[in-house]
Amino acid sequence: MDSDDLRFITQRDQAMSEHLADFVERHGLSSDRSQWPEDLEAEFFVQRTELESTWYRKADIRAERRRAFTEPPRVAPVFDGREESGRPSHRRPLAKKLQQPLLNYLESAPIIWSEPGFGEDEFAPGEFDVPLNYRTDGAWIWADAVPHYFRKHGFPPARELKRHIIDNEFPSITVDDERRSHAREVVANLRTSEVGVPRLAHVYDGRDADGRPVADRPPVPNEILTPLLTYLESAPIILSARGFDADEFAPGDHDVPLNFHTDGTWIWAGAVPHYLRKHGIPPELALIRHVIDHGFRVAEVDDETTQRALAVITGP
Repeated sequence: MDSDDLRFITQRDQAMSEHLADFVERHGLSSDRSQWPEDLEAEFFVQRTELESTWYRKADIRAERRRAFTEPPRVAPVFDGREESGRPSHRRPLAKKLQQPLLNYLESAPIIWSEPGFGEDEFAPGEFDVPLNYRTDGAWIWADAVPHYFRKHGFPPARELKRHIIDNEFPSITVDDERRSHAREVVANLRTSEVGVPRLAHVYDGRDADGRPVADRPPVPNEILTPLLTYLESAPIILSARGFDADEFAPGDHDVPLNFHTDGTWIWAGAVPHYLRKHGIPPELALIRHVIDHGFRVAEVDDETTQRALAVITGP
């Protein structure tokens, strides 16, 4: 039993005590219930039963919350389907008093996946303003399209995601590193399963409180370091710029290549092999596994694949 459990039990017991004290004072009764009139005893029993039921429901919600935040995160669908016209299927509007709190929650969760550019607005064809990000609260994962469509068009989130947030009374969002990593892996698998969408590797995982980049990843074993570097540096360059960028891990150094490589399945910035060679900063584990699975041999990249990879980098 942790401190949160003890706090819950204390609050429950206090509510029960306050109910008893209020009932006694309101009816001018003795603290000895054996002396109460039968009709008041029955009235108290009914009220106490209702109060206990309320706390049982709260306990069930707590149990559901714990289950939600310990099981693998679920991905909320942006849409439930499409109508004959091709537009997203209708969803029931949300009560006005819940709209802003829900929107605040959806937009305040940490971003765990981000891609360059913007997607096309499904409700406003020709407008490209949908962020290509994913967020998580540890229990659920949702695309930034979810709060975007909610704010811009009043299109509410999926029912189960909405119920999760409301039933848990808009809980404070605290996502530890392990669950962030797990959520990123879920999104990565989702994105790579989508036909024709190469996966863009993150150079690092985020930033600390001082703004410094953070990459909490297992080190690359010495026996694969050289072939891995060769693979990452020799894959076709599909986009490049003149000059060099600043080194995030060595302020003052400007030696980071401004280019992107692809092998058709993955895309990575030139910063990935640069930081691995210079600072020992490992690439994403899933990228390393992909390279190993392909025997450190770069596949041929045709023009169509190159264009798909460029679209991921540059956006529409």
